[in-house]
Amino acid sequence: MKKSLLVLAVIAWAVLPASAAVIFQESFPYADGSLITVSSGTWATSSGTVGQMDVASGKVNLTSTESEDTNRDFTATGSGTLFFGLTTVFSALPTATGSYFAHFWDKETGANTDFFGRLTVRQTPSTSQLLFGIANDTGNTAVYSATEFALGSTIRIVVGFDFSTMTSTLWINPVDVSSPSVVDPVVAVFTGAATTLGGLSLRQATGIGTFTVDDLVVGTTFGDVVAIPEPSTSALLSGAAGMILWTLRRRRTVA
Repeated sequence: MKKSLLVLAVIAWAVLPASAAVIFQESFPYADGSLITVSSGTWATSSGTVGQMDVASGKVNLTSTESEDTNRDFTATGSGTLFFGLTTVFSALPTATGSYFAHFWDKETGANTDFFGRLTVRQTPSTSQLLFGIANDTGNTAVYSATEFALGSTIRIVVGFDFSTMTSTLWINPVDVSSPSVVDPVVAVFTGAATTLGGLSLRQATGIGTFTVDDLVVGTTFGDVVAIPEPSTSALLSGAAGMILWTLRRRRTVA
């Protein structure tokens, strides 16, 4: 019996993650407090007042009344298409001009100045609803989706940056995880040259309103970021392995 349990534990620890296409997924399972503090350095301040961006109840709060921007680095990629997906709920409207609140950045430059896949939001003055758009670096005007959303709506957003065409694409509440072509994307063309992307930033600025961000995923395939992530197989098996090893230790103690 003990040998069987030990074999199961070894198998559980050895299982690979559910998808190698996921670069990272972030459900913000931290204690309440400053994001850069409670994440133990996983997130770092890129600009603004240090320590303002906070986590509460497993979600990051973003607001136009604060200035801290944060970023999480990952292994740089410079080919194919890179995606990020996140879930957001707004409690206060942005301004009519709005601003961007999430984006990739070019790690090769070593500075937070080259932004790609800039996810933007603004208010529709006539209906007081939310509109989401996409842009690339400074000077690239955001292109907005025509779909409006009310405050309190739970919205899943996916952004993709294609290195071959230098375009960023936006999908809002996509339903088909297997093919991004079944939805109507909004495209913003980048006129420069992006070589390596190695960071994902969350941004606070005047005009964005107030909202939460959760279930953030960065990956190299559309299907891996479109849905709200479930616990990975490896995480579940790791937990099972821990229980098995705990059982083995307990039996030794009792014996």
